[in-house]
Amino acid sequence: MISMKKIVVLVGPSGSGKTSLANALSSKGFYKPVTCTTRCKRHNEKNGIDYFFISEEEFINKKYNQELVDYDYVFGTWYGVERAEFQKNDSNIVMPATFKGVSNLKSHFDNVRSVFLNPPNENVLMERMRERMMCEKLINDRILNIRDEMRNMEKCDYVISTDQDLDASCTDLERILCLKNF
Repeated sequence: MISMKKIVVLVGPSGSGKTSLANALSSKGFYKPVTCTTRCKRHNEKNGIDYFFISEEEFINKKYNQELVDYDYVFGTWYGVERAEFQKNDSNIVMPATFKGVSNLKSHFDNVRSVFLNPPNENVLMERMRERMMCEKLINDRILNIRDEMRNMEKCDYVISTDQDLDASCTDLERILCLKNF
């Protein structure tokens, strides 16, 4: 197992604030690995910054060649993080992932902690997804998955509420990172 600085994995349903909080921590010195995905690029995203947008064939090759330390098939799309992303610098790492992703990362690294982002109600999550220009079918598919994700909340090391503004959620997350046993 590779020993590194802190690896903070943010887990929660679509629209719970995983990416927003990861971006907030990255502006405070944490490194946010760039994830590979087979989904289409949204209008405001940049390849190599927001994601590495690759074909399914490229993704499968990376998986087969064991270049990925985390990967999952979510809502018809592959997402994964290359091992090289964890070797880019010595900063603490923050990243969004699924429950499966937490397990994958813990099998590769010894200092992984998961934080579940307890979201507001489903209506707020739906609105957040609409703001990201998701189609209604995809939003409805993701809403159906929320109940399963909420039942898995206790699998995470910590829980914070995202039923507050981003600054308050970020402050709660920073308090957790200051804990002695983190």
